[in-house]
Amino acid sequence: MYRTDLLKIPDMNLTVNEQLFPTKVRRKLTQYIPNKPDKFRIKFWLASDTNSKYIINGFHFWEKKILDRRQYQSVTFASLATKLSEKRTTLFGVTEENCPTWLLYKSNNFTLIIYKSKPSKKVTILSSKNKSVKINNDRKQPEIVAYYNKSKFGGDVTDQMARKYSVKSKSYRWAVQVSFNILDLASINA
Repeated sequence: MYRTDLLKIPDMNLTVNEQLFPTKVRRKLTQYIPNKPDKFRIKFWLASDTNSKYIINGFHFWEKKILDRRQYQSVTFASLATKLSEKRTTLFGVTEENCPTWLLYKSNNFTLIIYKSKPSKKVTILSSKNKSVKINNDRKQPEIVAYYNKSKFGGDVTDQMARKYSVKSKSYRWAVQVSFNILDLASINA
């Protein structure tokens, strides 16, 4: 995508999320997800502003499969948090459950919290913003979880808006489908 970060100065909270764009195209770059209604999808990574839903940057994911054991769906890694802390930027996000623990406990500059919201669901959150864990009195949950719930929905709302207000038409050519998706994302920014 074009450098839209030059047009708008983003707020403090940015969300990096994956967009799985549904398509009927069957090429190397499509990913097959059997438990979804639209089984074939093309993946985009989008960085969007949490408050205004403005898409700052985005790019297409060109690999079909995860090639290395260290490549995951999540973008929250301890190594990325270390690099960003050198540039005085904080990282806050959910890590994958199958991520090796040595990637999570490597440094003392961030906090890792494992929160069990339901008996069958646990969430692992890595934060370089919060150095300690404090409990909110009203909901009895850590402040890190409350902050995550407040700031996580930027990419999800962007994805919903792109699906609802779409210019997409029927085509089996992947370049046309990707162009329609870029037009949808540009219309959200307009």
